[in-house]
Amino acid sequence: MSYSYEDIKPLIVSESMDGMMIKLQFKAENQEQPMDAVAVLMPSQDQIMKNVAQQTAKTAATNAGINAAASGLGSMLGGAAGAVAGAAGSQISNAVSQQNMSPENLMKGDFSQEEKETAIVNCFMNYASYYELKDGKWHFKQAT
Repeated sequence: MSYSYEDIKPLIVSESMDGMMIKLQFKAENQEQPMDAVAVLMPSQDQIMKNVAQQTAKTAATNAGINAAASGLGSMLGGAAGAVAGAAGSQISNAVSQQNMSPENLMKGDFSQEEKETAIVNCFMNYASYYELKDGKWHFKQAT
């Protein structure tokens, strides 16, 4: 059986966004404790590629600034101190690159309400065997 978001909305007692996840709780009237669930939102391939391009541009601009500053400082200090300043600039650039290209940054997206509702319905399908719709009301039942 398939359900729409409007069908299962009466079962949702809690819904909160946490990054790419929607934390949910489902509960029917005859159920003592709500059932915890997590729906996962996945950005489209186009959104991922857009994020990669944005993070790459941001990393390149930041690294150029860091390297210019480290190089200028290294030239002013000269010798061993200059070499240390250059190495520190390189380490900072690497750290910035890793942070900008993290999976969290690459997988983020602006999800529509429809995409969120679809993710919630898909999540609910894993719990559907615990619920039964009778006379327009949801009832909790033991899974069969």
